Amino acid sequence: MKKTISTAVALACFAAMPLGAAAADTGRDGMYGVVGLGKTDVFAPSKGSSHKASSGRLGYTLGAGYRVNNYFALESDFNGQLGGKKKSKKNGGKDRLTGNAMSVSALGIVPVGDSFELYGRVGTAYMQNQFRPGADSTATKAKSSSFAPVYGAGANFYVTDNAFIRTE
Repeated sequence: MKKTISTAVALACFAAMPLGAAAADTGRDGMYGVVGLGKTDVFAPSKGSSHKASSGRLGYTLGAGYRVNNYFALESDFNGQLGGKKKSKKNGGKDRLTGNAMSVSALGIVPVGDSFELYGRVGTAYMQNQFRPGADSTATKAKSSSFAPVYGAGANFYVTDNAFIRTE
């Protein structure tokens, strides 16, 4: 099974709270929180069948990070799906396809001016996916969990000194 999460837009909901004298240049060093929305895709093949179900649902991200300095941060996120049920065209029943992930990432940050940054992300995630067929379905249950790499690139745009909009 494969799960891909693409966080389209994330808004930092907590201030970048300086923790001690290390908060020098930008004042953005320290703890911060992340709340995000985006499209979440979960693909679940069923056992003994080539039938694959997919769910392109609204996904969410809740997380926290620690910005060490202007160029490096650590983040941990939980990613899940809103409304994992979908009506199957084949059987008229409701199949349930769900997935979630917990990730830990390191971010390399390149400030571009006072309110814009580019970043790269690398890390790992623990993912869980589950497919439960509807009552009239001929498909079988499928369930998996595994570790997977996390990587990406994006940008932060600071709307104030303490809040940013992110695209990845």
